Amino acid sequence: MRENAGFMIIASKTRSDGVEVVMGFNPKTTQYVTWHCHNGNDYYYGHYGYEFEKAAADFIRRSKK
Repeated sequence: MRENAGFMIIASKTRSDGVEVVMGFNPKTTQYVTWHCHNGNDYYYGHYGYEFEKAAADFIRRSKK
């Protein structure tokens, strides 16, 4: 299991353009995030929130390309 900045990565998908999109959850803050990720450890363009449904929808939207 991967982790970044206290967030456990709970979903990952690599788009056709090679960009990996990940979704994470921080159990301490109960916050979700979606990031773009490069080389499995360079996370950027984070979208943060507290609702799983919104984070999951953002993950799906960002994963399409």
